[in-house]
Amino acid sequence: MLKENHLRIIREGLSAIQWAIDQGIEDKQTTIGFNTSVIAVNLLEIYPHQKNLIKVDYSLKHEWFSARNKIREKLNFDFEHKQRILELMFALEERRNILCYGKKQKIETINLTLEKFYELQHLLKEQGVNLETH
Repeated sequence: MLKENHLRIIREGLSAIQWAIDQGIEDKQTTIGFNTSVIAVNLLEIYPHQKNLIKVDYSLKHEWFSARNKIREKLNFDFEHKQRILELMFALEERRNILCYGKKQKIETINLTLEKFYELQHLLKEQGVNLETH
């Protein structure tokens, strides 16, 4: 996928997360769960493309991050902070299913999801993933 498409998806998701925060996350857990997962995958996919670690037509799938063996198989190359980034991706995918398809969660669970998402976003930004089109 082209970087511009990733950026469009990321920006749309960030807007949805901000809307959910403004509305009150305790009543918007599905929005938080879905968008943190979608954005995380798109952010992570930009990184190996920028570093030429994967081909341009290679796409990451969010469901891969629900199984540690699948993650290791699909991302079998090294990059800085790989272990922590993959731990965060796993946690976000795990929470995605709980928030999107489970019963109403405590606000602490939703906040923890946001904290992990922001940590991932920060780590990837440190690696040069930015939301600029140029």
